[in-house]
Amino acid sequence: MNKEKIIKYLDGLRLKYSIIASAKKVDENQKVLDDINVFPVPDGDTGTNMAETMEVIAKGAESAKHDSFD
Repeated sequence: MNKEKIIKYLDGLRLKYSIIASAKKVDENQKVLDDINVFPVPDGDTGTNMAETMEVIAKGAESAKHDSFD
């Protein structure tokens, strides 16, 4: 692992960016998540539901006016 890429601290801005990046990854992988959904009911919409939830969370993070955890 490249030591330059290791995050040594977490602040509000880094948390914000990680939430936004995570939401993007969930969105990109909706189909995979839908396909592996088997519990408790194999309804095939888990990825879709997760992506919709993460989108709302990411929008909240994007609109945050400051970079602290407060």
